[in-house]
Amino acid sequence: MDFLKDFGFQPILLFAQIVNFLILLLILKRFLYKPVLAMLEKRKQTIADSLKQAEEIEKRLAETKVEQEKLLSQASMKAQSYIDEAKEAAKEFQAKSFEETRVHMEATLIKAKETIEREREKMKSELQKELVGLVIETTSKVAGKILTVEDQKKLSQEIVKEIK
Repeated sequence: MDFLKDFGFQPILLFAQIVNFLILLLILKRFLYKPVLAMLEKRKQTIADSLKQAEEIEKRLAETKVEQEKLLSQASMKAQSYIDEAKEAAKEFQAKSFEETRVHMEATLIKAKETIEREREKMKSELQKELVGLVIETTSKVAGKILTVEDQKKLSQEIVKEIK
């Protein structure tokens, strides 16, 4: 063991250094290592919770997207049905309007024909009266005598028969 002395080995100092090292190790373990490990564990738990929340958020986002697609699809179908209903209502309105216009025009045409027929009859009767008057006047001038009321009636009846 002489060679240990040559190196400057002193067992008492080595023992003191080992005791100092163990005391320092216990102090570091109690006051530094445990809090650091607790802090690391806490961070590890926080990260795990964050990852779990992120997965839940992604899952909710996917569900929300699916629901959104579903709602958009339903809204699109409703909008299409409203458009179809509006088109159908417009067609019905157009057909109804066309029918009402046709009926109104037919009624107006019938009234116009009736009015024309009444005017024609009125003009015919006026023309007959004037023609009878002219015939009577002409006959009386040609015959050279004044016709009596009875002669005028007979003559007008004969003329009316011939005209008809």
